[in-house]
Amino acid sequence: MKKTALWAVPLAAALALTGCASPQDPAATTSPAVEQSPPATQTSAATDAAATPAAEGNQLTADQVYAVVSALKDAEAAPGAQILKDAELKSGAAQIEQFVAEMNVKPEACGAFAASGMAETLDAVNMASLVMPANASAASTSVSIASYGSPADVQAMADKQKKSFEECATFSLEIQGREASATLKDTKAATDAATTLASLGTVKVDGQTMQTLSVYGFDGNNTVAVTLTAPKDVDAAAKKAEETINAALKHIADQ
Repeated sequence: MKKTALWAVPLAAALALTGCASPQDPAATTSPAVEQSPPATQTSAATDAAATPAAEGNQLTADQVYAVVSALKDAEAAPGAQILKDAELKSGAAQIEQFVAEMNVKPEACGAFAASGMAETLDAVNMASLVMPANASAASTSVSIASYGSPADVQAMADKQKKSFEECATFSLEIQGREASATLKDTKAATDAATTLASLGTVKVDGQTMQTLSVYGFDGNNTVAVTLTAPKDVDAAAKKAEETINAALKHIADQ
């Protein structure tokens, strides 16, 4: 699984190119620090537990991750907000992996971030996402939490994402004969996480411009990612993302 930091940018562009989604579509804007899929049929907590391996050490279980995201949802009190559970997020991994593999991304290395191994990698991760529709800050907002078996896995992901910012600051994307250009700018952010990364992705399609702000917190066994599509004020959106990540880390510590 490579170039995960770039996930939100080309996927949003591809959906725009194919006419499959708009910035108001929450399924199209969910972007955690691991790749995710559109929501599938609603599943029960029992199904989630059965599909997810037991957590080891400080890794959170799927139920614990869900509890953290639920606490964030209650605090936000955002009308129309929805939670995507572990099993829902994993159910479409193979399909979305194929979708991304069909993109023609240049430089080619920038398209390798999700072209292989997604489904297998997600088997060892427990996760959940909160997706909120348009508000005063952005067209849509997602908060995604993923818990890994080892802090080393989380640090390796942080290192890869930081490298992605350097290697893929500018790239292009083509799918179904339509083209988009994209840039990825390393953005300043600070949270209580051991490592914080942030990026502002800009995609130009058919004369229109889309922006996606992503802020990532890497801490211990866990990653917290906040993604805002079409932020109206980037600085204010970054501050809100930082506050959300800090709140998530406090809820994680309570588990």
